[in-house]
Amino acid sequence: MYQLSVLITALLTVIVSIHASPVLRDSLPSRYHVSGVIQLPYAEINEPFESWIDVDAGYSRIDYYGGAAKTIQRKGQGGQDFGANYKIVPMSDEQVLNKISCFQANGSQEDMVDVQHTLPDLSSFQDLGSAEWRGIKCEMYQNIDQVGDKKSTYTYYINAVTKHPVHYEMFGYDTLIGSHFDKYTIDYYNYDEDSIDPAIFHITDGKKKQTTINLCWIHDSTFIDHYFVIEKHYV
Repeated sequence: MYQLSVLITALLTVIVSIHASPVLRDSLPSRYHVSGVIQLPYAEINEPFESWIDVDAGYSRIDYYGGAAKTIQRKGQGGQDFGANYKIVPMSDEQVLNKISCFQANGSQEDMVDVQHTLPDLSSFQDLGSAEWRGIKCEMYQNIDQVGDKKSTYTYYINAVTKHPVHYEMFGYDTLIGSHFDKYTIDYYNYDEDSIDPAIFHITDGKKKQTTINLCWIHDSTFIDHYFVIEKHYV
C-alpha cells in the first residue's frame, strides 16, 4: 500500500514553522514542531514529513507520508539506560496485509540514542548575508566540509522577516541522518515552538489504549503478533 524508501528505515526526520515570534538561534531550540518535504533529486525521491522534538523530555518523533510510517527516539539517560529507537510501519505476511507493527532497536553504551533533530546546527556555519529563495527574502548560512577528495556543501535559508526556516540543501553526506553521499534538499513549513503533549511520544495498544512500548518487536528477535498505533495529535 505504501512504498517506504530507505530514508524511513534510516529514521530520518526533519522540519520547521513558527508561531507568535520564536527566533531561531545559533544553538538548536530545545522544543519544536515542524513539517516539510525531503527530496533526493537524483533519485527522484520526495518524502513529506512531520516532526516533534522535545529535548528536555528526551523524545523526538518523525512521521513520514502522512503517518504511514512513524519513528520515535527515546534519549538514553545514562547508567543502564541507553535509550531506544522505535519504528511503527505497515508490514505484510501471508495472512495479513499492511499490519501496523512496532520495531525496537535499543541503544548501547558505545552508541547511546539521542533525540533526532530535523534542523541543522548552525554553530559551524558562516553567515553569508542576504539572499533570496523562491521569491522569499532570506538570511543564508553555509558550511563547507572537506574530507579527503570529497567536499560537502551545506546551505541553509531562514526567512529574513519571520526567522522561519525555509530551505536546507546538502550536497554531500547527510548531516541529519548520516546517509550516503548525495544531494538532499529540505523545504520547511509549519514551524512552531508550542508545548508538546507528552502523549505524542506514546506507543499504545489500539484496543487497551495503554502504553505498550516494551512490547515492540526488538530488532533481530521473534516478531510479536500485536497491533500498535500512535495516538493521533494535531498541533
